[in-house]
Amino acid sequence: MQRSNALIRVVFCLFLAAILAYFGFYIYRTFVHPLKTVQAVSATVSDAVSADGYIVREEKVLTASGVVSPVEDGKKIAAHGVVAVCYTNESALEQADRILALQERIAALQTALGETETASPAAVVADLSAAVASRRFDRLDTLASQARYVLFGTSSSVEQAQQELEEARRELETLQSMQSGYSLVTADSPGLFSSVVDGYESVSPADLDSLTPGRLLLLFDGTRVRNGFGKLISGTRWYYACVMDSARAAELAEGRSVTLEFTDGYTKTVSMQIVSVSSADTDGNCAAVFVCDTGLADVSAVRRASANVVFSRSTGILVPDEAVCDPDSRPHVFVLAGLQAHEVEVEILVRGEDGFTLVSAPEGSMLSAGVTVITTTEGLSDGKVVR
Repeated sequence: MQRSNALIRVVFCLFLAAILAYFGFYIYRTFVHPLKTVQAVSATVSDAVSADGYIVREEKVLTASGVVSPVEDGKKIAAHGVVAVCYTNESALEQADRILALQERIAALQTALGETETASPAAVVADLSAAVASRRFDRLDTLASQARYVLFGTSSSVEQAQQELEEARRELETLQSMQSGYSLVTADSPGLFSSVVDGYESVSPADLDSLTPGRLLLLFDGTRVRNGFGKLISGTRWYYACVMDSARAAELAEGRSVTLEFTDGYTKTVSMQIVSVSSADTDGNCAAVFVCDTGLADVSAVRRASANVVFSRSTGILVPDEAVCDPDSRPHVFVLAGLQAHEVEVEILVRGEDGFTLVSAPEGSMLSAGVTVITTTEGLSDGKVVR
């Protein structure tokens, strides 16, 4: 009996010692070598260099005397097309505005009255809703008038609309017979109209030949006099002449295409063709010229612009440098799943200078955005219990 009690004590002590050893090791590892993790995130890293310059187009300043009423910005003008109406005074301009308002009102009333007899209430409401949803505000006046007569119209309201139409016609005839004191401004050649004039319209793409950083600054040096009510932009091409680091510009090949991310004055990403790259100046800079034949209307009012010239772009998973094991031979990371560490082989895309590395993993692997990545990798192995 005494032997059995002694054996039980020995087994109990061994069991207690094992438990204490386990917890002691866990506490030691937790405080001396704690498990550190981070959450993996998806990221896109660009290899780019900044540039600062100017947008150049084939432009002609438009001038006229008197009170000028130009067409809207961005409108395409045909050869000999009307660019603006020039009035001798403000009174003539107000008269022209009234004539335009009457013409639009007459057209709306004619359409509403003409379609009232055949249009159903459901169709009228549907047309009005579609116009609002698609932001076709030019049709709202006509559709609203039609809806009023179809949904709420009586014989008296229709007669009232007809009377309003006749009065508008009479007023229009009177104003047109009295109208005078205006002239039309037409374009000599086709182009895109812009009301923004900055005085640098005389700088043309031809001035960008054999461009250097110093010459670019001279082209846009000082403040120019802004004359004219607008300008006409010919063709579809626009140029970006800029100053950038010559060491990176040496990687550009004339005739090739490159992506430019505009960041100031014009904020879009555009694919442009490389026209020319100058030699380096004493400051290590050079002048580069790019050309694009799309989106001219978007840059019609922009002159000064900054951009990032993108040489490459990589998308992957961003992890801390210390999470990547064997980066020079067999790069891999460990992800935490439950209580275990799982090894995932990766390909290093970009080694950043900020303590993070952009990697990619095979499709279907355990590494993706949002998973937990272990950064304390010493002593880890695939499938090891770490918690």
